Amino acid sequence: MKSYAILLLVSLVAGTHAGVTRVVGGSDAPDGKYKYQAYLKDNRGFLCGASIISKRYLLSAAHCFSGVNPASMKVVVGTNVFMNATAGDEYQAESFVVHEEYSRPGGDHGINDIAVVRVRKDIVFNDKVQPVKLPNLGEQIADDSSVTFTGWGTLKYGGVYPKVLQRIELKIHNQEACKNDWLRLKLILIEDSMLCTIGKRGEGVCHGDSGSPLVTEDGVQVGVLSFGYPCAFGYPDIFTRVSTYVDWINQSALTLGLFCATLYFAAASADDSPKIVGGTAAEDGQFPYQVSLRLNNRHFCGGSILNKRWILTAAHCLAGLFAIPRFNNTAISAVVGTNYLDKGGDKYQSKRIVAHPMYSSLMIRNDIGLIELDKDIVFGDKVQPVKLPESDFDKADYPAELSGWGTTSYPGSPPNELQHITLNVIEQNDCLNTSFRVTKKNICTLTKKGEGACHGDSGGPLVSDGVQIGVVSWGTPCAKGKPDVFTRVYSYVDWIKKYADKKE
Repeated sequence: MKSYAILLLVSLVAGTHAGVTRVVGGSDAPDGKYKYQAYLKDNRGFLCGASIISKRYLLSAAHCFSGVNPASMKVVVGTNVFMNATAGDEYQAESFVVHEEYSRPGGDHGINDIAVVRVRKDIVFNDKVQPVKLPNLGEQIADDSSVTFTGWGTLKYGGVYPKVLQRIELKIHNQEACKNDWLRLKLILIEDSMLCTIGKRGEGVCHGDSGSPLVTEDGVQVGVLSFGYPCAFGYPDIFTRVSTYVDWINQSALTLGLFCATLYFAAASADDSPKIVGGTAAEDGQFPYQVSLRLNNRHFCGGSILNKRWILTAAHCLAGLFAIPRFNNTAISAVVGTNYLDKGGDKYQSKRIVAHPMYSSLMIRNDIGLIELDKDIVFGDKVQPVKLPESDFDKADYPAELSGWGTTSYPGSPPNELQHITLNVIEQNDCLNTSFRVTKKNICTLTKKGEGACHGDSGGPLVSDGVQIGVVSWGTPCAKGKPDVFTRVYSYVDWIKKYADKKE
């Protein structure tokens, strides 16, 4: 997304503290009326407002997370009372993602000022806790539309936080007029990814409740509070326009869902969802069973072709999907017959996704899943099913081939071209000693330092002598000479066949 040059006065940052917002001229919100409202805190105190968008995810502003450790962050929902230990329900944050193109031209606000937070366990919905609706991608809201802003910002400049949630009715401001208003101030250029509201002098947002939601009369969140200048002096307040970021929100929720299990216990490494490090580019058609799984046309996991209708992958690639706001099976596609993420191949839409019923995201056990496609895969020279094992794999120090689009260095970006690497399967006892999370239903591989699986291509196939023996599950840390852990396919052959061999 293109960023514009920013004209900034020192007074925007230092003199008026613009960008850290509060509600000015609002009124107490009725108990339980704004069920989506949440706030974030850590051991330093209050951080920002937020909104519930699903059982596991909340929406807030990117600038709220500077210097924040998710391990010390809590999410509070279900209360109008501010910072009261006995009010509302508290959830431990698990992780968060800030927009990758977020930039801070000054103060606490910036462009692409949006973030998604994931909590460790499902938020319990009740008569005081419910998710807010999100708009459609690119959906516009008419000028002068009535919207409601809620938050716990201070009631006047330099004042204290209110004890009760505040609300205020605002109007959507014309975008061109908003741009001109801020141009006259010579402070910042307003982008189309921002949304402006206007209220009369003495009403608006300022200092203390960034990240809180702006919601229409129909209950759709159209904005995330970013900044205002100065405090309720009749200038437009600026929100991040949610409809611009719907795909990003969904993709971010998926990304957090994929990585959450390993983030939860592996403090030594940023995340452990696998990628290929130290591999080489695959020959065209070398791995005809290889699948690229995509959400809204973006690669998120690997998989393998079982037959004309079924794809094998990891459960952790699928388990987080249902927590994505407004998730629909048809958003998932399987691309086969190409080594490239940006071209070629045949795309098939998903009809059904099935994660193993005993999958544990905490222990990373039974990490196996299936995707049923909506039509038959057409087989050819570059598209063929993989073989399932007929007997358990008990060979040690034996080669197996891993293929996928995981990043080729750490840190790094996923390659466009399919990668592969030869790994050695290690003794099962050595595998079991890798971690208390490893069971007999896992296979481990080991190679030299600088080679292995880590960060980015979970669900991909581990194949030996043309038979798939493993599904990429996790590894810690990244290609540092430690074993990589795979789901042992033979342990789940009966479960796989219960679905994949079923005749329609």
